[in-house]
Amino acid sequence: MKKIIFLFFILNLVQHHSFAQKQGQELVDSLLLELPKINTDSNKVNVLFALSDNYEINGEYEKALKYGNEGLVLAQKIKYKKGEAKCYHILGITNKSQGDYEKALENHFASLKLKWEIGDKKGIAASYNSIGNVYYEKGNYDKTMENYLASLRIRQEIGDYKGIALSYTNIGNVYLEKGNYDKALENQFAALKIRQEIGDKGVIATSYNNIGNVYGKQGDYHKALEYHLASLKIKLEIGDKKGIADSYMNIGNVYYEKGNYNNAMENYFASLKIDQEIGNKKGISSSYLGIGNVYLKKQKIKESKENFIVGLNIAKEIGSNESISSAYLNLASCDSASGNWKGAYEYHKLYKEYYDSIFNEESEKKTAQMSALYESEKKDGEIKLLNKDKEKQAAVSAAESKRQKTILLSVLGGLFLVVVFSIFMYNRWRVTKQQKNIISEQKTKIEGMFDLEKINLQ
Repeated sequence: MKKIIFLFFILNLVQHHSFAQKQGQELVDSLLLELPKINTDSNKVNVLFALSDNYEINGEYEKALKYGNEGLVLAQKIKYKKGEAKCYHILGITNKSQGDYEKALENHFASLKLKWEIGDKKGIAASYNSIGNVYYEKGNYDKTMENYLASLRIRQEIGDYKGIALSYTNIGNVYLEKGNYDKALENQFAALKIRQEIGDKGVIATSYNNIGNVYGKQGDYHKALEYHLASLKIKLEIGDKKGIADSYMNIGNVYYEKGNYNNAMENYFASLKIDQEIGNKKGISSSYLGIGNVYLKKQKIKESKENFIVGLNIAKEIGSNESISSAYLNLASCDSASGNWKGAYEYHKLYKEYYDSIFNEESEKKTAQMSALYESEKKDGEIKLLNKDKEKQAAVSAAESKRQKTILLSVLGGLFLVVVFSIFMYNRWRVTKQQKNIISEQKTKIEGMFDLEKINLQ
């Protein structure tokens, strides 16, 4: 019965997903129609960038690269540095989505250099963040934290709350990898709070996803599933293909940990299908490793090993050390389960090499230093933001005080004019009255004189 309810829930979401995709396609279609009509080269670069950005979001990476490169060439030709930086950035994001981490870093560093030249602080923060994302995928957590902190500093400086939320999210993910679940949740909920205030569905879905991952690691599978399903619902509504694949993967992981291997397999295959459609190699590798784990639990060693090897080869291709490490550990488990102790030993040695390259003592020390620095700067940043809020409130209060003073002066000025006018009118009235009295007295005297003359005549 639970499975029927779950499938009904997913089918209902898919209908919303189709509608969201149509909306996204309509935007792309309108951009494509607009492109030939544009006469200004700089505007053409901006539209090419927008097309690349939308295709990347929709998971159409080849088209994203095509339009991104067209925009880059044109921007370089007309020496439009801002457009050039934007195109390098979207190319870097697309490279990362495809699992080409070295090319992604190359493009992001090119974008960062241009942004420094033109003084684009918000763009600089975005580049540091994206560079951190690539190092995160490579399993280089000290460089990850270094770049996330550089990004956060700038975002706090310029008051970019949306960016600050993203930094909290990413730093929370590093804490999750390090096993510090309390700090991970603290950062994820801090990000979620800002995002809910902003009201951006896509990033709220990301927060739900990340919170679900932490609860999953803590063994609270009920909460983990609750947050992952909430994330999936939003991703289907907005048509985020990569996000949908990630959600299926995460839901599969929760079911796997719960021991519900059929539902886990169902979600891993759903994730694999979408990642294959969009060319997300990291996701494809993770799906094969997940499928291999389910087969291993079901004692299907041959099928398990086949999937682990496919996942390993893709992880090697994209240079994902964490996935390579996991694949070798899983292969060691396969050989151990089949009694191949020599193979298990060799695979375990390889696993240890890659594991140590990620979590070596020096790297751990650097990451710990970065974490301590982050906590210190976080407090400073909170104080700065609080002071900025106080300054804003003081400015608003001063403006209000000035406005009230202006109103008061206007009222007093008006009253003064009324009083002056009243005095003037009163004086006019008094003079007029005096004149009337004089005229009246003169008239009375004249009339009296006429009366005397009449008496004399008689």
